[in-house]
Amino acid sequence: MTPLPQQQTASPSPPPLRRPALLSSLKGRLLALAAVVLGAGLLVFAVQLSAMFRQHVERAALTTLEHHLEQLVVSLRCDADGHCRTDARLADPRFTRPLSGLYWQVNDADGRYVARSRSLWDAVLPPPPAPLPRQGALHYDATGPDGEQLLVLARQLLITAGHDQLTPGMSDEANTQERHSVHDGANGADNKGRLLTFMVAMNRAELEQAVVSFRRELVISLLLLGVVLLVVLVIQVWLGLRPLQRIRRQIAELRTGRRQHLDAPAVEEIRTLVEELQALLHSQQQHMEQARARAGNLAHGMKTPLAALLTLARDMAERGNPEDARAVLRHATQLRQHVEHELSRARVHGHRALHEQTRLRPVLEQLLRTLHTLHRERSLRWQVEATDDICLRMARGDLLELLGNLLDNAAKWARTQVRIAAGQDGDSIWLMVEDDGPGVPQADRQRILQRGVRLDEKVPGSGLGLAIVQEVVQAYGGTLQLDESPLGGLQVRITLPQART
Repeated sequence: MTPLPQQQTASPSPPPLRRPALLSSLKGRLLALAAVVLGAGLLVFAVQLSAMFRQHVERAALTTLEHHLEQLVVSLRCDADGHCRTDARLADPRFTRPLSGLYWQVNDADGRYVARSRSLWDAVLPPPPAPLPRQGALHYDATGPDGEQLLVLARQLLITAGHDQLTPGMSDEANTQERHSVHDGANGADNKGRLLTFMVAMNRAELEQAVVSFRRELVISLLLLGVVLLVVLVIQVWLGLRPLQRIRRQIAELRTGRRQHLDAPAVEEIRTLVEELQALLHSQQQHMEQARARAGNLAHGMKTPLAALLTLARDMAERGNPEDARAVLRHATQLRQHVEHELSRARVHGHRALHEQTRLRPVLEQLLRTLHTLHRERSLRWQVEATDDICLRMARGDLLELLGNLLDNAAKWARTQVRIAAGQDGDSIWLMVEDDGPGVPQADRQRILQRGVRLDEKVPGSGLGLAIVQEVVQAYGGTLQLDESPLGGLQVRITLPQART
């Protein structure tokens, strides 16, 4: 039988939960923190490595300039008249190409140049901004002949004139020592030597170009490294939180009745948490069972005094005191309804019985046999449209309570026919009970779900049937809808979670 559309909901479903934001989940927080730390670390590493590479390039450039300076000193020849020249070309051909970016120059003690490279063309290198040290060389920045920024290495030497020809069979260094007496540092020039300043310069653009190229490659490499590390962090967080995901699924299965306990994971920290949770669930279950037992005992204990009060009310009416009798009877009836309601609630297992499975057909047949006996004089026709394989995730006692109240309520109001249908709709089981009675006006459909409400006092009953049905349905996470039946009476439709196959 095709289920009718749902029009009125007696128990509205809770609003959908919002998706947790990134920082609202443990995984999101770990990934965000890891991304921030990783990004900051890679940024600091890039800045530090770039600075170190710049220093390395500058040291390498100064080393190259030092080699050029030594070659310049070795190749310089000065005669007795003070004229200086180089006796051989320097190794780097850029010294001979105009404005090539690599220059050399030799100044005398007065700061005038006595020799310079061809690459300077008609320009000269600026003198050092500070006095040169007695030992070693001084490097500084200066502006070149083409307006470029130069790195200059300068050194001051005392040159003494010697032999004018190279000695055959001797090395260049030996010939240089033979030809010149070179003194590092100058205490002053005498008649046997001259104080000269040797300067070698190179364009800083070459250094900056190397640094920029290195930074570009470094950024690309660090980005790739960052992506790889981030993927590794995601995998690490995912693997680290997998036990929590398993516990979450087990708790969901525990809540829906698909399991009765949690499995202890191998991780020590989470195993302790699971053990504490198991102890809490066990303690809560014990307290709930004790509360149910106390509620049942209290209700049973009140039944006898209530029966005595009802008997007393009838006796008072027979003795000619009808007003007091009606007052006592009214209060006693209310107390009896409350006791019956609490007894019914105490019998409902709800989510605690979601791991139990009960077949619908045997329970329905048992109830129909009882109802046939109770309503034999009315000759009601019971129509059942349900297959034998329908199984509900519900305790048998709760299903008896649910169907018993529904069928009893339908039998009280039906004229000739009661129809029961059941089926599966996706992940849920639906039950429907309808009759051909007078029905319930739409304005009163919410009222009849309240405890003790009866629309017609002439019909026997306590007004608890549909209220108990609603509490059983809510205890199992289901929904209940009231509508008008095609038969003319009331239609009650219930949707419950599907049982395990």
